Amino acid sequence: MVYFLSGVSQMEYDWAECLRGLLDPCSRERLDSLKHPAARRKFLLGRGLLLYGLRREKGIGRLPPMKITGQGQPVFAEFPLRFSISHSGDAVMAGLHESAIGVDVEFVRPAYDARAARRVLLREEIEALEKPEDFYACWTILESYEKARGTGIRLNEERKAAFPIKKIPHFDYEGYSFACGNIGDMAYSICAEGEIPPLCIVKPEELGALILE
Repeated sequence: MVYFLSGVSQMEYDWAECLRGLLDPCSRERLDSLKHPAARRKFLLGRGLLLYGLRREKGIGRLPPMKITGQGQPVFAEFPLRFSISHSGDAVMAGLHESAIGVDVEFVRPAYDARAARRVLLREEIEALEKPEDFYACWTILESYEKARGTGIRLNEERKAAFPIKKIPHFDYEGYSFACGNIGDMAYSICAEGEIPPLCIVKPEELGALILE
């Protein structure tokens, strides 16, 4: 499933730090390297939402061991599920799937960076942009696609075919399925091999209750 949590800025930080004891060694090492409180908070809530999904789906009490791929992407070392985490603004999203998955969430601003659009979007995609929301839809699609593939975001000349964004909210592209949309002022995209997993909205108190069990 894919889990979406918003309102994180109103959540108590004390219990979020309690998550440290439920992290795997790889995640604890990454957490300890983060010195800024906001960065630690985002990291912890991302891992916490992932753990929420694992407990709900598999009854697992703590995060399985992780490792970092050559592309810098965290993956489970041996546990037979794939995952993806994204956070932006006041929201966090985490996806779990039996095969490749990528999720991305972005705060929709009133405008977007046209230079960034020209670097990463193809001409057909740029021509389809009618409002800022269209850019953030394209951006989350691209991010989720690259996460599912396990690569970093590529420049436009490295992609041969444009995303069929006119088919949003659901379409297929190069062997992957996509589901896109908006939740409040956040745009999101889910990219997966096979069927798109369902989306679950998580309330802050639900995540907090799980952590404090």
